[in-house]
Amino acid sequence: MEDTIQVRDEVWTSDGVKLGIVNALHHRLTEARPEEQLYGTYLEIYNFELGDDYFVPLDFVALRDAEQGRLMLSVSMKEVLQRTWSRAPRFIAAAQSRRVPLTAPV
Repeated sequence: MEDTIQVRDEVWTSDGVKLGIVNALHHRLTEARPEEQLYGTYLEIYNFELGDDYFVPLDFVALRDAEQGRLMLSVSMKEVLQRTWSRAPRFIAAAQSRRVPLTAPV
């Protein structure tokens, strides 16, 4: 799925809340351990309406609607907030990730 995500794809939660638009991907440089909530790849999402950025693990993207340029998450907005995905993960904040810029839609 990673190779089909484009910059400015909209990201929606499972309960129909527009989380924002995709800006980039971040790959962890150390070993991922999802069982410890240390995921390998994160979406960097800008939200202009709420004035916040989100970092959502790619593991929680349920599907991509290419026709509408939307990514659907498998979690609700409540869960996004509970997981504090509005804070940059430590490995991103410490510049221990590989930031991957994405292509723009044609």
